[in-house]
Parts: sequence; structure tokens; C-alpha cells
Amino acid sequence: METAIEAPEALLEPAQSASIVIPGALEASAELAVSRASIESVTTYLGSVGSDSSRETILSSMRRIARLLGIQTTSDDPDSWKRVPWTTLGARETTMIQSLLVQRCSPNTARQTMSLLRGVFHQAFRLGHMSAEQYQRAIDTVPVKGTRLSSGRELSKDEVSTLRSYVNELPSPYSVQTWAIFSVALGGGLRRDEIARLHERSWSADGLRVRGKGNRERLQPLPVGASGALQHWIAARSELGLQCEALFVQFWRSGPVRDAGITGAGVWRLITETGKAAGLDHFGPHDLRRTFATRMLRLTKDLSTVQGLLGHVSPTTTAMYDMRGDEERAEAVTLLDEWGEGAALDGSTEVIARAHAAAAMPTRDLAWLQHQVRALDERGYSSRQIAATLTKSGIKKVGGLELTCGDVERLL
Repeated sequence: METAIEAPEALLEPAQSASIVIPGALEASAELAVSRASIESVTTYLGSVGSDSSRETILSSMRRIARLLGIQTTSDDPDSWKRVPWTTLGARETTMIQSLLVQRCSPNTARQTMSLLRGVFHQAFRLGHMSAEQYQRAIDTVPVKGTRLSSGRELSKDEVSTLRSYVNELPSPYSVQTWAIFSVALGGGLRRDEIARLHERSWSADGLRVRGKGNRERLQPLPVGASGALQHWIAARSELGLQCEALFVQFWRSGPVRDAGITGAGVWRLITETGKAAGLDHFGPHDLRRTFATRMLRLTKDLSTVQGLLGHVSPTTTAMYDMRGDEERAEAVTLLDEWGEGAALDGSTEVIARAHAAAAMPTRDLAWLQHQVRALDERGYSSRQIAATLTKSGIKKVGGLELTCGDVERLL
């Protein structure tokens, strides 16, 4: 027999009853009853998720639905969702909710809100507060279509440099922890909750053991510099005599430190306030993750690899983090000849001309060169033939050295 997850009494306590003013087609249902079963369904759903930020997302979505149903909510009315009769909502109500969401919100917000609403219905069904027929009718809605351009962005090199300079000038040891947090966010693409869940044993020479969404653990490789920043903070942490298991702790810039783990909200505040103090405009903490994803996509050209690094289940989600612009897409097309063949190394492409003879070839051009070498290898070229072909195309040096068969073999 299934047992409902216990929820705090403050959540289970019904809010003051109120008549629901429902717009348009919902007026006939304006006197829907509010029941304890509805609140229990929501709190059980809240108890089934793994992080505070996920629970707040659910409550935010439930308040959004309360507004759509005509319940007047304000910033000081966090319990408006308690006045919604979740277990008695049917097909007509959910269809109207989705219609209003599509009209007033972005497609992503509409999809997320409807998904969370279905989660509440699922718990209501499991707890016996909704019949199987009512449950099936309530969740039977058409998929929300459409996309919007991402509101996030990739940080420029100058902005990252500005952040480096600002954090470096902060008082120690606050600056040591802040530097380490930015290192795992920009050098590893970690989410704020993933950063908050790290503990000292999470780090090893192989990388970070990260517990992401859905309680899925992954081993996250880190750049050498990010690993060094973590080692520096672990040493400083030991000097401070901290005993809590969490890797990162609650810190104040003025000096006081609390021997307790930082929260996901704390990571959000730290990154937000640091970016604002450094003078970054239109900056949010998740932009660090977008920057990591975009740079990895630019370097590897491999969506599957970046998907694994970000801990995404679907490559579609990873693609949403790609902040590369139209100019780079146009540049990528120059890698093809007029018949769409790859590695058209006849000396005529602008990319080859631009990448030629660089005494200190940029990493992105080196990655591109490696792609060309492997393409020729797949076509049966020997190392000597590959070196000769690339040399004829204008690429004569790699890292200041003449391109040799040995260079080709290393690139393979």
C-alpha cells in the first residue's frame, strides 16, 4: 500500500477559502470546492523532487495557474495555490489553462507549467483523489508548439577577463572560494544546485563527481586551471578549520564564514552579485553554463560530447545552450565545396587561407585542422600525403613548427 509523503503542516493547512473567479468558458465552474486532498496532492509532488530550486519552480508554476484562474495574487500571497481545487480540475479547465498559457507566456514556460500540472494530477491519482478516467481526461492535452530565442547569452572574452580581475582583487579567503566557484561554473558548466551539492570527496585527479538533475551522477572532467583552483580552495578550507561535508560554505565578503554548506540560492546570489559588482550588464548565473556549452560546441563540433558534459538527457536541451551566431554558421559552411563535400582542401576556401602559417595557431583553428586531418585519413591518405596536401593548401606551420608526418599522426 502506498503511503503519501509527509509534508510540513504549514503547507497542508488550507488557505482562507475564496470564490474562484474564472474567465470566459470557466465561469460555469466558478464555485469549485477547495479540499485538503488538493493541497496534499501538491505537497506530495513537492516531496518527490530532489532540490529546493525544483520545488520553488513547482510552486511558482502553481501560483501562475492560480492567477490564470482569476485568484488575485500578490508578492505577499505565497499561498494562493492552496485555493485552487487541483483534484477537481477536468479537461475543460486544463484546456483553458493551456490556452491562456500559450497566449501569455513563452512556449517553454507553457510547456513546463503544463508538465508540472500533470505531475500534480499524477500524485492526485496515486493518492486516490482522482479517478482514472478524470486523470486521463485532465492530462489529455495537445503538445505546446513553438520556440523563442534564448534570453541568455555567451560571455565575451573581455567580460570573463573583467570577472577574473574583479574576483582576484577580493579579500582572501573569500576570493579563493569565489574563484573556485566560477572555475567549476565556467570550466565545468555546473548548475548552481550541482555546485552546492559538491563535497570535498567529490574532487579527484579524474574530475568531479557531480550529482545532477534526476539524481543522475556523472564524472565531470575539468581544465587544469579549474582543478588548481579547487585544490587552492581545499587547502584554504583546511586552514579555516571547516568541518562540514560541503565543499563550498556560506561566506560573507566582509570576512565571517559559517561552517555550513552553501545552498543553490546562495550560489545564485554570489554569482549574481559578483557579476553586478564587476560591471557586467544583462548577466545571469546560468550564462556561465551557456558560455561553457557554447565554447565546447565551438571547439568540438560534437553535440553528443557536450550533452554528456552538461548532464543532459536530450540533445535537444543541449542545442538550446548553443549561443553561436549567424556569422559562425556562415563560416562553417565554407568548410564544404560546391557539392557539399567535407574537407575540400584545394586551397580555395577562405577558412584555410585564414588558418595558414600561424606561429601560435588558435585552439579553434587547431581543432578545425584536426578535423581536416581525420577526414583525409578516412579517405585513405597516408600521413605523408596528408601533410603534403595541407601544405599545398596554405597551412605550413602548427604551433610555430613546420607541419610534418609526426604532426599529422599526433592530430590523428
